[in-house]
Amino acid sequence: EVLLTGFKSMQKGGLMKKCAVLLVITMFLGFTVSNVCAEMYFSGNVGIGWVDDISMTDGVDTAELSFDPGYGITAAFGNVYNNFRAEVEFNYFASDVDEVTLVGDGSASVGGDGTVVAVMLNGFYDFVPGQTLSPFIGAGIGYANAEIDILGESEDDSVFAYQLMAGF
Repeated sequence: EVLLTGFKSMQKGGLMKKCAVLLVITMFLGFTVSNVCAEMYFSGNVGIGWVDDISMTDGVDTAELSFDPGYGITAAFGNVYNNFRAEVEFNYFASDVDEVTLVGDGSASVGGDGTVVAVMLNGFYDFVPGQTLSPFIGAGIGYANAEIDILGESEDDSVFAYQLMAGF
């Protein structure tokens, strides 16, 4: 209530537009303009994930890779603006390669791993902010680097990344 009261009093003084511009500029940088305008937060997650099988080709041979379940770690910091949240998120995901199948040549269990490191800019809308359980939707864009190491050979690719989120 103090946050909302302070925000409403700024509207009367003509600072609303200046504060709104500062909020938009800093929204994706993860800094607070002031305690009156926004509230900073930090979050982190640890979880288990599954990777779909993928195909790789070098122009001559094609390989299908399957993975064991892996783990992921995320850390994020951002700001809350009434029903909206904006954050910068850092992701790390790792999974072991379970099997490699060379198309036309059979398959083999091999040692190897796959990792993804990503930085995302996320925006969320909270339907019932401030409650213990609050439904939300969100979207994010960013950069990801995926790397696969198999039998001492390494391949990596840097790509545009996106994500859609929903929960409570």
